[in-house]
Amino acid sequence: MAVNLTVRAQIVDLANHAPAAGESYLVDTNVWWWTSYAFAPELAPEKKPRPYQLSVYPDFLKRAKIAGAKLHWSPLTWPELAHHIERTEFEMAKYYGSPNAENAKSYRHNDLAERARVVQVFADAWDEIQELGSSLGDVVVSPALLAEAATLQKEAGLDGYDLFLALALRTANITGIITDDGDFATVPGIRLFTANRNVLRTLQ
Repeated sequence: MAVNLTVRAQIVDLANHAPAAGESYLVDTNVWWWTSYAFAPELAPEKKPRPYQLSVYPDFLKRAKIAGAKLHWSPLTWPELAHHIERTEFEMAKYYGSPNAENAKSYRHNDLAERARVVQVFADAWDEIQELGSSLGDVVVSPALLAEAATLQKEAGLDGYDLFLALALRTANITGIITDDGDFATVPGIRLFTANRNVLRTLQ
């Protein structure tokens, strides 16, 4: 079913944008995930990224670096990426019939060697992200920030992590956010650089 987005952001077609020196971007976790993590072909179709996600976004990040643009990650990317990678590795273990992949808890605790491998996979991905980008800055989850998030939640269709990213965009002097998450199209006052086809259709 198509998602009915109420578009409030400025939408930029990522594939047709030429990054330049002086530009700076907040890169969403999904884009870092596709850029830094090697996906196994055996994953079920609904679990695998789409081909354009594995090509358009990493290609743009490379072009941005070559052009001298700056790429940023949020400290909130760390726990979100760790969750995505562990979940994907768990799904792969289930696919191959691992006796320790009955559920996420048994996968995490019952095979220490496998746990060490998954932690290293994440560490390698995070090293690559740190080579490509830099931190947008500290995230201090104060009562005041929670109040801002609650206000934004009423006008934009974002989940908890993304509310904080959107608030960071409002205060940072950066060009926009790179993401495939169409939810960001509902945030007023930001520039959304995306290859999400459902979002790009709103430009027609």
